Amino acid sequence: MPAGIKIHVKVKSDPFAKSQETVERTLYHLEQAMYEWLETEYRSSVVLMVRSMLNHPTGMLANSFLTEVRTTGKRVIGSIFSNSRYAGIQDIGGTIVKKGKGFMTIPTDYVKTAAGKTKQSARYYTDTIVLFGKDGKDMGTPGGVIGGIFQKQGNDLIPLFWLVKKVTLPAHHFMDAALNRIEPFSQYVLHRVSDIFYG
Repeated sequence: MPAGIKIHVKVKSDPFAKSQETVERTLYHLEQAMYEWLETEYRSSVVLMVRSMLNHPTGMLANSFLTEVRTTGKRVIGSIFSNSRYAGIQDIGGTIVKKGKGFMTIPTDYVKTAAGKTKQSARYYTDTIVLFGKDGKDMGTPGGVIGGIFQKQGNDLIPLFWLVKKVTLPAHHFMDAALNRIEPFSQYVLHRVSDIFYG
């Protein structure tokens, strides 16, 4: 799975423009419109969709999206991308496999807020006990759980986190959802450029 997400939107300058000055002016305004649309419309919508769809209390994924606009020849190319290595798999879904030693931790309801957000990472909790299934194999619970991190409360052992070697994440398609809820660039640029050229 490649790191992050990168989406390009390409537009060409007016094919009927006769003078180089007109072409350059059109490209300049297209570039400005593209940047504004990516920043104020698309990126803002992506951040909103990520925050509403995913349980990320730190906001790191939502804040990882950047925009970039460049002109190549007679084309303006705009990109929105994330520098988070997990952005792609969170968007389209897939399976993450832990390589080498150690495990991934899956929080239980005991360490989640009423809104379903994880209160703290596993390292935050003290006085815990780590238990594994027989011979370190799957404990027979859903999701391929190999073990768990527990905390003793009275005579009970409360499961805080499950330990797994792999986890399958569902697709959220927040990039598509974000795009579908905003004005298409073709309409946005018509309004933007017509305001510039015709006032």
